[in-house]
Amino acid sequence: MAQNKYLFCAFIIFLSLFFVLTKSSIPCKTRTQCPEKMCRLPKFVWCIDGSCVCA
Repeated sequence: MAQNKYLFCAFIIFLSLFFVLTKSSIPCKTRTQCPEKMCRLPKFVWCIDGSCVCA
């Protein structure tokens, strides 16, 4: 049973690394397609080169 817990933790770590390394982003064509609460103030959400970015 303990082995399953370690396997699950390893899976979560590798999945997180995969998302970080592939630079997953939210695709967009206009700024209105980006989520409003994506960035903390004072930054605002912008659609740059087809993906939502905090700037």
